[in-house]
Amino acid sequence: MHEMSVARRALDVAEAVLRAHGGAKVNAVRLSVGAMAHIDDGALRFAFAALSCGGAAEGAELRIEREAFNGACTDCGQTVQAEQLVERCPRCRGTALRWAPSGDAEVVSVEIAVEAPI
Repeated sequence: MHEMSVARRALDVAEAVLRAHGGAKVNAVRLSVGAMAHIDDGALRFAFAALSCGGAAEGAELRIEREAFNGACTDCGQTVQAEQLVERCPRCRGTALRWAPSGDAEVVSVEIAVEAPI
């Protein structure tokens, strides 16, 4: 399951941030998911919750942000940004669209709780 490895990487990053800043708990992880990543949000949330169980990120909120598809028409040069893949250029209606690769999922930010000094 691809979602399991994405969740594991996100937790690894969150735990590294936690250690680097002397945090006590991970409150939230914000993840940017590329349009072509083929990741199911529900499966990713399930994997994140299962892998974080018993750890410093248990109960942390997973915020998933979806990137749009980005491309260009090679006929007229129009740049195209869309929530779903389209077959025709919105300007010239041509079919010579080239889509930029965007299959990665990466951690954008991690929110942690830091213990107050005594």
